[in-house]
Amino acid sequence: MAYVSGTHRGFTYLELLVVVSILAVLTAAIVPLYSISVRSLQQRSVRGDFVATIYFLQELSIQQSRELRLHIDPEENAWSVTGWVSGMGEDKVFEPLAFQALGEPHPFPEAMPVQRLRGTGAQGHSARHLTFYPNGACDRVAIRFGPPNSTRPLMTIETTGTLGGVVVSP
Repeated sequence: MAYVSGTHRGFTYLELLVVVSILAVLTAAIVPLYSISVRSLQQRSVRGDFVATIYFLQELSIQQSRELRLHIDPEENAWSVTGWVSGMGEDKVFEPLAFQALGEPHPFPEAMPVQRLRGTGAQGHSARHLTFYPNGACDRVAIRFGPPNSTRPLMTIETTGTLGGVVVSP
C-alpha cells in the first residue's frame, strides 16, 4: 500500500492492476482443471448408474420370470429396455418396459458416446441389445464408451454371461 501525502491512503492503480492480473492467471489455470474434474465425476456417475441398471435388470428379469432386453443405440447414444410379452424362438414379441419408464430412451452424456458394442447373445443375435434371462444369466457383451475415432476408450463395461457378472475397465 502506498502512502500519498498526509491523510490519503489507498492502493495505486499499478498495485490493483498487478493483483487483478495475478487473479486472472490463477483463474485461467484453475478453470481447465475444474472442467476436467467435472467430466471425470460425470463419467464415474454414468458408469455407476449404468452398472446399477444392468444389475437391476438382472434382478427384475428373475423377479418377473421373463426375458428383458437392454437396447443400446450408438447412433442415438441412448439406451432403453423392452420385455418379452409373447411368442417363442424367432417369433418372440417384446414391448417397451413401462416399469419406472425404462422403455423410454435414456441418453448417455455427450461426453461419453457409445463407441461400439461387441459380442453375441446366447441365441446368436448381434450385439445391439443385451438380453437378461429369468435364470439370472445374460448375454456376453462389451460396451465401449469413447470418441468414435479413438483407439483408447474412456471405459468398457463387459457382462460375463452366467451368474450376471459385470466387469468395468476404466
